[in-house]
Amino acid sequence: MGQLAFPDSAHVYIDTVTVIYAVEQTPTYGVLLNPLWNNLQAENLEVFTSELTLMETLVVPLRNSDTFYRFGGHRVCDNTQMRTDLLEAAVWQQVCHLLLLKCYNLN
Repeated sequence: MGQLAFPDSAHVYIDTVTVIYAVEQTPTYGVLLNPLWNNLQAENLEVFTSELTLMETLVVPLRNSDTFYRFGGHRVCDNTQMRTDLLEAAVWQQVCHLLLLKCYNLN
């Protein structure tokens, strides 16, 4: 597998899967992400995500009462070196609508 490389002062968006791989330290992807976290810590790049990422990373751990993964997701998303962008109210309304449809099989 390849290796991640970033130009100086890069802006990198990460999504839910990236956070899950980081928390779980999966053998393949957990190690692959190390350059991302090392560059973030060295302040060579800016990493950002959205509130939706935090919400999505908490779904399974909360359902399974798994505090290790729940707090791991919080640690990544609450990292002060990483920017978490707020979602607009309209986006949250769409998310809630889709979740209701899925939960109650109203497709």
